[in-house]
Amino acid sequence: DKVPILLVTDDQKEDWWWKDSPDDFIGPRSELRYEFFDRTGQSFYAYRPAHFLALVRQSDSALVSDATVQEMQRVQNRRLVSASSLRIRSKIRELS
Repeated sequence: DKVPILLVTDDQKEDWWWKDSPDDFIGPRSELRYEFFDRTGQSFYAYRPAHFLALVRQSDSALVSDATVQEMQRVQNRRLVSASSLRIRSKIRELS
């Protein structure tokens, strides 16, 4: 179905995200957006869960509370720390 897509994901694939820093996800890589448009003629966008909830909160504060946005950010940050820790341990094993 050739319809626009809005993807909300906590996936951290390097080739999906344009980042300002390792932990600062700005948005989906332009190559993904161009590829989707080229094949479907439709728009594609992706958000991390906390960012998406914050945008919903701005639009309608009755749908999402500040506490929900903060909790999602906390969960995402915990996952980032855990993933970084795994990468560091893997690198140490490689060097050993």
